[in-house]
Amino acid sequence: GFDYQSTFGCKMVADYKRQITQGIAWKSNVSAFVSYEGSDFSNWTWVNGLTTAVKGIGIGLDIGLRGNKQEALAAGRTDNPLQSYWILGLAYAL
Repeated sequence: GFDYQSTFGCKMVADYKRQITQGIAWKSNVSAFVSYEGSDFSNWTWVNGLTTAVKGIGIGLDIGLRGNKQEALAAGRTDNPLQSYWILGLAYAL
């Protein structure tokens, strides 16, 4: 029963990558949408990740934070619009 509202605004994105040591890399990404119609329609996402690759096997961990008032209202969470999540991945290269 919740209707999302589209608005005009400004999208901003920043990426950062760094090789910490041999085989371990860190990446960070921040993206934000600032609505021209007010902060209730704005949102942001910040994701940090570590990846490693040794002899064809890769492991990655991403941890993210997201703030979105429209999604929080749709889920019935009016007290805290902050969301967090993590992703763990395993890869093998032939």
